Amino acid sequence: MGCVKWPEEEVYWEDASSESDDDANEDMAVGVDLNEYPHVYHYLPGPISPEDWSRFVYYAKFIQVLRYPTEETVDSSVFLFLQQHSHGNPLFPRLRELIWEHATPELVSVISPSIRILHLPDDTAEEENASHQREYGYRMRRHAFKQLIPAVLQGLPNLEELSLRALGHEFFWFPFTSTPNGCFVNQNIRILHIVESSRTTMKAVLAAVSTILNLSELDIAVYDSYAEAAIAQRSYGNGAALVEAIAAPDLEDITLRTVDVSLLPDREYRAMAETALSAVFDRLRRRNATSLRVFSLILDLNVSVFPCGTAADMPFPSLARSLLEIRHLHGITVCQGSQGTEASPDFLQLIARECPQLESLEVKRLLKDFVDLLPPASRDESAGSDARRTSALRQLRTSLPCAILAADITRVARFLAALFPQLEPGQCSLKCFPDCTRFEVGTFSTPESPDVLKEVSRLQQARWNV
Repeated sequence: MGCVKWPEEEVYWEDASSESDDDANEDMAVGVDLNEYPHVYHYLPGPISPEDWSRFVYYAKFIQVLRYPTEETVDSSVFLFLQQHSHGNPLFPRLRELIWEHATPELVSVISPSIRILHLPDDTAEEENASHQREYGYRMRRHAFKQLIPAVLQGLPNLEELSLRALGHEFFWFPFTSTPNGCFVNQNIRILHIVESSRTTMKAVLAAVSTILNLSELDIAVYDSYAEAAIAQRSYGNGAALVEAIAAPDLEDITLRTVDVSLLPDREYRAMAETALSAVFDRLRRRNATSLRVFSLILDLNVSVFPCGTAADMPFPSLARSLLEIRHLHGITVCQGSQGTEASPDFLQLIARECPQLESLEVKRLLKDFVDLLPPASRDESAGSDARRTSALRQLRTSLPCAILAADITRVARFLAALFPQLEPGQCSLKCFPDCTRFEVGTFSTPESPDVLKEVSRLQQARWNV
């Protein structure tokens, strides 16, 4: 195959009347270093010879995963020559997974009924078409690509997993259900990941995906143009409506994520976010109190959903009280904003008391003053005796380390072992590092990282041997 570089930007500004050699010809690749120039496209200088086609057919039958990345561009004539030789047969008859990162209609040339996984990822870096995405010819081909997707899916009887880039308008979604029974064109899809605008999601996406009867996993990344504060307000309203619109009475696993991009004042924005989250939690309580098992909350904003104070008997914030009625949760992941991301001893006691069936808990990290806030030994044993009758927690994980003095390891371990008697240290991840700020002056040796979980295991063994 030959290689030609994309024309340089400055070519368009050169004086057309100036005389120069072929280096100035934007269609020539004279002196191009393919290792340094990023934007190169590939082509065939002519039809494929019988020898080359025979070699292609031999190796193509071994291909099971095929990726067409954005950093590579193949001229459409290459796919045309391949189709001429295939006579309608699949180019890759045993293809199981296809990752097509270009929004180009040549996708239909490599489709095979054997495909089980199809990824059409969004180009968030805008690298397609050598980053010339506003070019008229490319936009025309991208439009054709979007129009062809329903027909492509209809021709994949074994498809189980689909990742779909943003189509950008409800107009492109209507053909997905243009079938005699009004259902999605492919009913075998079990896993579906979508990137789409808030407006398109509410107007067309939910109606389309709700007709996929065998769907077991749905991931919708909703985006908006946040040029105005009013759009952020609409997004939170749509987020609550999105949870309401998904008719899933047997929902077992849900992940909620919000992003702080609003131009509103902090107080007004926080009130708006809390109202929307409260509505979402209430909907989950009313419809999925008995089915929900795993709950993940990722907040990239300054809103506290779980208790973040250090006082005893700290209550849940009012907006999250609905979550306490979801009694069958086995796993919770909490990643809040700058407020409430750290777990205090009282927070863990609250979890043990209010979420007795919880088996897995993941937080950002332990509170900075975790050791100083530990209850006295008598209260510690009392909390353990209550937890022994109720708490089912087996996994406790933190994503960031907490500073703990080596001398305090036993205190922390004793508290955790008493509060969560079924804790499995081997399945936990409790990141800690030495609190060097408390070491005496003159200590030159590097302290070892404290292993709280190892101490928890030792205490459990001692208790079982009694």
